[in-house]
Amino acid sequence: MAEQPENFADRKRRKTLAIVLAVLAAAALAVCSVLGWFLYQYFDDSPENPSEAISQYFLSLQNRDPSELSEVICSGSQEEAANLIDEFHKGFADDGVTLTDVRWTNEGSREGRGDNVLLDTRVTYQVERNGETFVRRANVIFTVENNKVCSAQEK
Repeated sequence: MAEQPENFADRKRRKTLAIVLAVLAAAALAVCSVLGWFLYQYFDDSPENPSEAISQYFLSLQNRDPSELSEVICSGSQEEAANLIDEFHKGFADDGVTLTDVRWTNEGSREGRGDNVLLDTRVTYQVERNGETFVRRANVIFTVENNKVCSAQEK
């Protein structure tokens, strides 16, 4: 009978130790998760939303070679990237300007939620060149997946 109280105390001590270790492990996991989230936010340079993705897409088209744009097009096709560039350049060539002169704003409707969005956008291009202002308006459908522009097509 003398050993029973000792075993009881041992079991209680082990249970207490297990609980303390579990709490410490949970706290360490929470701290690591929060720290990881902050580091991800700090180093993440992906677009925050579809509109920002479109903005980055337009910026990426300026002064770029199609071979550098495969990451912008979801399919990764350099030919598709070249075709998109040609389409947009063709529209501005009629006005005697290039994409590098473009400042733009957009507004329009949005379908879808989360990471996959279809934007039917009215785009107004305001271009100044040699003291003249050119304005082009077009409806453009942008497909945005995981906050990357996958395609842009004029209606």
